[in-house]
Amino acid sequence: MAQNNRRRQLRRRKFSSTTGRVLAALVFCLPLTSIQADSWTATVDWAQRLELGPLVGGAVTATYAETGDRVSAGTEMMKIDPAPYLHEVHAAEARVESTLTDFESSRQHHERQEELYAIGSLSTVQLEDSEYARKRAESAHRLAQARLEQARYNLDMTTTHAPFDAWVIDKRVFVGQNLSTNQAIPVSYVVAPAGKYIATVTMPPETGGLLQIGTGAEVEVNGSKYAGKVTFPPLASPPDTGRMTISFSGKDLLLLPGTQVIVTINQP
Repeated sequence: MAQNNRRRQLRRRKFSSTTGRVLAALVFCLPLTSIQADSWTATVDWAQRLELGPLVGGAVTATYAETGDRVSAGTEMMKIDPAPYLHEVHAAEARVESTLTDFESSRQHHERQEELYAIGSLSTVQLEDSEYARKRAESAHRLAQARLEQARYNLDMTTTHAPFDAWVIDKRVFVGQNLSTNQAIPVSYVVAPAGKYIATVTMPPETGGLLQIGTGAEVEVNGSKYAGKVTFPPLASPPDTGRMTISFSGKDLLLLPGTQVIVTINQP
C-alpha cells in the first residue's frame, strides 16, 4: 500500500512539471501587448457640404436633380437660358474674323513699306507709322480672341454640373427663376460627397487623449460595418473633452445628419 502511494505521488509531480512547461511555453508565445475593443455611440454628419450656383445670370430653363437624388460627377443639374450667351459667342467670332482681316492687311502693308524703305523710297517716320499700325491691329485681334474665349466660357457656364459623385441634400432653384450674379453667386443646390461621412463621438478624456490621427476604427450602421479612422477633434470642442471625429465611407450609403451609429476603436 505504501509503495502504491509513492507511485501516485511520483506521477503527480511528473504531470505538474509537464503542465508547468506547457504553460510557460504558451505565455512566452503570447504578444507583449493585448488589444482591447471599446465602443461608443456616435452622431453622423456629412463629411463635406458644397453650395452650387451658376457663374452667369439668367432665367432657369431646366433642373435635372431633386433633393435626395444621387448624382455622378459631371451630371447636368440645371440650365440657364443660353440664348444671350450664344449671341455673344457669334458676335465675338465675327469680331475675331474682322480683326484678323485687319491684322493681315496691316502686316502686308508693313512688309511693302519695309521694301520701299530698303531702297530709300520711304522715310523712317512712315516706316514706324506702318509698324505701329501693324501692332495695333495685332493687339486688337488678340483682344478679340480673348473675348471669344470668355464668351464661350460664359456659354458653358449656363449649365451647372455635379463636381463629384454626390447626394443632393438641398435644392433651392426652380424653372422660370431669374438668377442674378451681380452681387453674389446664388445658391441653387447643396451637395455632399456620396458615401463619405464623419461620426462625432464623446469618450473619456483619458481615452481620447491616447488616440492619434489615423488610428483605425469601425463604424456599425444597422448591422453593417464600415472601416474608418480617427481624423481630428471637432474644431468647436474645448481641448481634453474627449470628443473625437471618425471619418468613414460606404458606397451608396445614405445617412442623414444626426443618425446614431456605433464606433469601435481598437487601442492598446
